[in-house]
This record gives sequence, structure tokens and C-alpha cells, in this order.
Amino acid sequence: PTEHKAMASKMVKEGGLLTEFGYDILPEQFRFPIRNQWVAGLCDALVVVETGIKGGSMDTVEHALKYGKKIFAVPGRLTDHRSAGCNWMIQQGKAQMLGSGKELVAAMGWKWPVGGIGVQGAMNFGNRIDCGGDPSTEDRLLGFWRAEESLCIDELAARSHLDASTVALLLLHLEIKGAIYSLPGKRYSLVRAA
Repeated sequence: PTEHKAMASKMVKEGGLLTEFGYDILPEQFRFPIRNQWVAGLCDALVVVETGIKGGSMDTVEHALKYGKKIFAVPGRLTDHRSAGCNWMIQQGKAQMLGSGKELVAAMGWKWPVGGIGVQGAMNFGNRIDCGGDPSTEDRLLGFWRAEESLCIDELAARSHLDASTVALLLLHLEIKGAIYSLPGKRYSLVRAA
């Protein structure tokens, strides 16, 4: 949204800004589940501060659970419908109760230098990627580019017999590894040796 333009510029300058949508794409509600999947895939841990029983946060939680991420929830008043999801996750054992930032630091095992700030050394997707039970799924996916210049998620999902969300996560992993790159129109191409 326009009101976030300054923050986006600051992120590009000082951190990162990651999106699979072009600048001309509006932040319409049906795109939020795609964003939620990215959030779940990129985080080390998911902290839910407030959510109802249904909604985008719960969608993100389901993805995070699937990816084996740690999930924390801040409890709230029993009569507040915006805290019902957090209270339910804690009750069901889907999330660890979180009462402070210090608890999060301890639970994650983060150690920061005295007077310094924490820096993420690397994004380790390692064994967290759900490849449909087959460790060579990435290689199989890469094989589809042998005869094609570019492919989209739907084409890869049809050829690999994987669901689109699994393919999207695998594509993210392959892009971070530098094996593929994204093109306009949500297409992907293989990085070929020079």
C-alpha cells in the first residue's frame, strides 16, 4: 500500500524486500495466503500476537507447522475474540506460550554480542523443505527445464504431480540456491553456466 512506501524503501536500503508480485499488482485479499506461505517459509520462528480462530494468521501457522517451524503465541483475555486463536493454539499444543521477548530469545537459543544486535548468518532451508517424501525432488524439478526455456508453477505442478504450494516452496529454495531465477509473469528459468 502507498502508506508503506517509505518503509519499503528503507527495507530495500537496510534489509530486504521480497515479493513475487510486480509493482502494478494491488494488495488484494486473495493474494494474502501466498504472502503467508512466504512468511512461514522464511521465518526462524513464528510469533502470533493476536488472531481469531480463523484468518490469515492461522493460515500462516498451518504453513509454519508443515515446515517444522517453532510457533509462539501471546495469550490474551478469554473474552476477546482477537485472542481466541492464540489461546486455542496454546491449549492445543500447536504454539508455545510467549510472555516476553526474553522468553523468545531463550527459546530460540539466540546469543547476541554484548552491546550488539543479532544478525542472521544464513537462511538455512536444509531438511525443512517438504519434497513430497523424495529427497531428489529438486533434481527432478530441475530436469523439467532441459527442454524448456521457462516454466510457471502450474506447469511444474502438473509435470511433477506435486501441489502448487509445494512447488512454490521448492522454487523459492532453488532460487535462493541460485539454480533458477524468476521472470515476469511468474515464470522461472534455469541459471545456465556461461
